[in-house]
Amino acid sequence: MALDENQFKELLKEDPGNAEFAEFSDYLRRKKRFLEAFDVCFAGLSANPSCDHGRLVLARTFYDCGYYWFAVRELKMLQEKHPFNKSIKRLLKYLTGSEVVNESSPEASPSQSAAESEDTVAEAEFDFEDLDLIEEEEQDK
Repeated sequence: MALDENQFKELLKEDPGNAEFAEFSDYLRRKKRFLEAFDVCFAGLSANPSCDHGRLVLARTFYDCGYYWFAVRELKMLQEKHPFNKSIKRLLKYLTGSEVVNESSPEASPSQSAAESEDTVAEAEFDFEDLDLIEEEEQDK
């Protein structure tokens, strides 16, 4: 962690949307300080909704707390922004047990009901660190 906890708090007090919120929230999550991690993530994403790393940390925090549907929701939001990202597709497949396709994509079946598209979330062990590739892939383009 580049900054200490007090420095993060001061920075985010002045600018809650600073991209550093994702790193601090992840630090809190790893320390199992989930409520604080949620607070930092929600404030950061409210001010900076395009921060993919923050959304990923929020998904991981939901997952760690057992809120699998919310983790899936956040990953689906990332998938909408990065529809061809293989890591996101892989994580969604692990969580839902099936391929998740955006309703707006040509791959989506028009006859698929909402209930069918919301498959049961399976608890699975996977590595959210895979999604650090989101930023790397975007930078390589």
